[in-house]
This record gives sequence, structure tokens and C-alpha cells, in this order.
Amino acid sequence: MAKSTRVFFASVFLLVLIMCSEVGSVGGRHLKHRLCKKCMSRDTKDDLKGAGVAGGKLTGGERSSKVMFLFPSPSYLMSSDSVPSTLPPRPSGDNEQEVEEVSSGDNEQEVEEVSSGSSKQCCDETYSNEDGKEAIENSEQIVEKPKIGMIFNTQDEAYRYYSRYAQQMGFAVARRNSRKGKDGNVRHVCFECNRGGKARVKTSNPVKPRPQTKCGCRARLNLSTNPDGKWKINRVALEHNHENSLGKARFHKNYRVLDEHVKRKLLLNDKAGIKTYKTYDSLQIEAGGPENLPYLPKDCRRYVDRERHKLLVEGDAEAMSRAACKEFGDVVTFDTTYLVNKYDMPFAPFVGVNHHSQSILLGCGLISHEDTKSFSWLFKTWMTCMWECAPKAIIIDQCMSMKNAIEEVFPNTRHRWCIWHILKKVPEKLGKYDAYKSISTSLHEAVYDSLTIEEFKDAWDVFIKEYQLQDNEWLHGLYLERNRWVSTFVKDVFWAGMSST
Repeated sequence: MAKSTRVFFASVFLLVLIMCSEVGSVGGRHLKHRLCKKCMSRDTKDDLKGAGVAGGKLTGGERSSKVMFLFPSPSYLMSSDSVPSTLPPRPSGDNEQEVEEVSSGDNEQEVEEVSSGSSKQCCDETYSNEDGKEAIENSEQIVEKPKIGMIFNTQDEAYRYYSRYAQQMGFAVARRNSRKGKDGNVRHVCFECNRGGKARVKTSNPVKPRPQTKCGCRARLNLSTNPDGKWKINRVALEHNHENSLGKARFHKNYRVLDEHVKRKLLLNDKAGIKTYKTYDSLQIEAGGPENLPYLPKDCRRYVDRERHKLLVEGDAEAMSRAACKEFGDVVTFDTTYLVNKYDMPFAPFVGVNHHSQSILLGCGLISHEDTKSFSWLFKTWMTCMWECAPKAIIIDQCMSMKNAIEEVFPNTRHRWCIWHILKKVPEKLGKYDAYKSISTSLHEAVYDSLTIEEFKDAWDVFIKEYQLQDNEWLHGLYLERNRWVSTFVKDVFWAGMSST
């Protein structure tokens, strides 16, 4: 009987040691880990509340008892009914106090050591992630307001400072003007709000005016150089006559920037055949929305287009012009009114129109003289480059040398005069008459409102007789060449919707 009792107590003591080791190595870590704000689930919080853990903290001797609550004690596993009546009573008094001291000592230290390991590290990482936005916001220094007397080493440094302040306030910066000193160096410069200045109306339709950003805003900085070469603010105006928007500040061109990661991704996806708009969609999803991107879709398209043009080698442009001429070379406009300032040489472009009614360049050349010989050489050279593909129709101005060259090189091509160049000379040729306004109106009606050749002839005769213009040589010459510029005489040929160069 004594032997069996010793064996029983030994097994119970071994079970207690195993449970205590499990509590110290696993229970403490899981308990501490459950106290993480990010990791603790609702069920775990309820369990801890049931265990009497207030606020997720344990103090003193409560640690062992609460831990033992989460992990069943040996007394819970073994009921008193299963123990024989011959067993001695449980230790009490000094022994119980000794057990408490052990629990509040070694186990507490063990729990703290385990908690200070992986679980504490997890908590620290959780808090840092939770407060990440605040850390980022704190890292961004607030730009100080401009004040008179502030010194900058260079003009660019002052511009960057004012741009950072403007972005913080919700507007953009523009360089207004600058003045040079006697030595030729810039001595004074003015940076202003991009909405400063007067609006310039560039539309001819007053019913649909184009929106204007200029509103005469007076917010600006004036700087001048000191004798030591540094720049000093001598005038500050911070008041705006319009509302600034922090949310829309990112749309200003000054603040739209593509970083190296985005540029590389755009180029790689473009080489792989992925459309630019799909790459932009992936970037905005990665950033958490388009409002988190410091650029717009058109910035991505422009960057990809610029990089594509850089990859063009010698002969690529010629191949592109050949392909365009093969598809859209039926109608060509040719004009030499563009001049190169340095050498004063006429620049002669061959321009067509594609299926979207967009102008496309089919070739160009520089000529030293505007005579028949020079035009003949240019037309022959261009046709050789375009695989001997002559246009079916060509629009030119009233240059006789050009007309003779076309009849020589393109004998089967129908050519007409640019009606814009003709009507442009009306004030010069007919402005001396008293009834000039009526004459101009009647001329336009005869040209544009005549649907047949007979209608044009009748309208022209009435126009000449009514204003007694029989002696005007310029009008007489236009009537002799009417089959080259009047729409009723040339509408039998396809002109791709073009009538001028």
C-alpha cells in the first residue's frame, strides 16, 4: 500500500511539473500576446474578462492564478472523488505560502521574460504600424511663412522654398519677371501665384468661352541680390483673391512628378505590350486610390511617348512618313511660307490628313530659291523617297513657279489654289473702294453660296457690274483661273475636306 501511494504521489508531482512548465513557456506568451491591441480578438477579450483581467494587465500574484485559470490545474483534471480516502490532506499553511511565493516569483519572472521576447516585439511592431501615419506626418516639416529679410544662397533655392510653401497652402508658383543689372546678371526676380496676371481670351466664339485660370492674384515674393551674392526677400504678399484647395494642389503641373520606380514600371510594361492606362490602374490600386498618386494618367502617357521618340534611330522617321504616305497620300498640301530665321531659307513641308482629320507630316525640305528648278528638284526627290507614289490632288498657293513644277513632275495630279491665301488679299486689293464692306460680302457670297458653275458665273457678273469692277486686274486674273480655286469647279475631286494649306 505504501509503495502504491508513493507511486501515485510521484505521478501527480510529475504531472504538476509538466503543467507548470507548459504554463510558463506557452501560457504566459499566449496571454501576453493576446493583450496586443492589434492581435487580441473579441473572444479572447471576453475570456480575459471572465478570468478577471482588467485592462489586459496582470499584477503580482495574480499572474500565476490567472494563468492557471486559462490552463486547467491538476486539481481540476483530477476530482477529489477519484482520490482514495487513505490520501493525506493537501498541504496548507507554510507550504501553501511557499507555493504562492514560487508562483509569484519564478513563474512571474518567466512570464515576463517570455513576454519580453517575441510577443513584446510583435506588440511594438503593431504599435509602430498603427501610428505609422502620425510618424509620417510628423516627419514632414511644416514650411515657415515667407518673411521679409529671409536669405537664400541661390535663386533656385528660393523658388524651391516658395514652391514647398505653395503646395502646403494649396496653390502653385510661377516666375513672373526678372531684371538684370549692369553686369548682365539677374539682380531682381519675382515669384507669384500661378493665377496672377490678366486673363487672355483666345477663343473666337463668345458663346463658348474657354475657362481661364488668371484672376489677377497679387500673392507674390520679390527678391533681390545682396553684395555677397545671396538672395534676400524684400517684399511679401500672402493674400489671395481666390480660394486655395489643398485637395487639388496635386493637379498643378509643378507638383506632378514621376519617381524612378514608376518610370521603370511604365517602360517595362510598354516593352511587354501592356497599355499605359492599365499600368496606371495597377499603380493607383497599389497606392490605395488615384488621390494618393502625385501624377495624372496624361503624365504617364507623355513620358512613354517621349521615351519612344528617343528610341527612334536614323531612318525610322522616313519609314513612318512612307507608311503614312501610302495610306493617306491621296491629298497633299504644300506651302513655303515657313522660314528658318537663321538662314532665311524657305521650309517646305508636305502635309496630309489621316482618317481622324488630323494633320500628318509626309515629308519636308529646305530650298534656297523659290523657282521652278528648285521646286522640280524637291518634288522629284520627295517622290523618290515615297516609292514613286505621286499624290492624286495637291493644294498650293498662287506661286507660278510651283505651278510649273507640279505640271512637270506630277502631270496627272489635280492641283488647286489655297482659298485662304486668296481671300487674305481682299483687304489689300479692294480696300481702297468706298463700298469695301459690301464688295467683300458679295464676293464671299459668290464664292461660297454658288452650288453650280452657272450660278457662280451669274453671281460673278452681277458682282462686277454692281460695283463697277471691270477694270480690276486682280479680280480679272482670279476669274480666268476660277477652275483652280472656286469650290464649284473643283468639287469633282476628293480633297479630304481641305481647301487651304
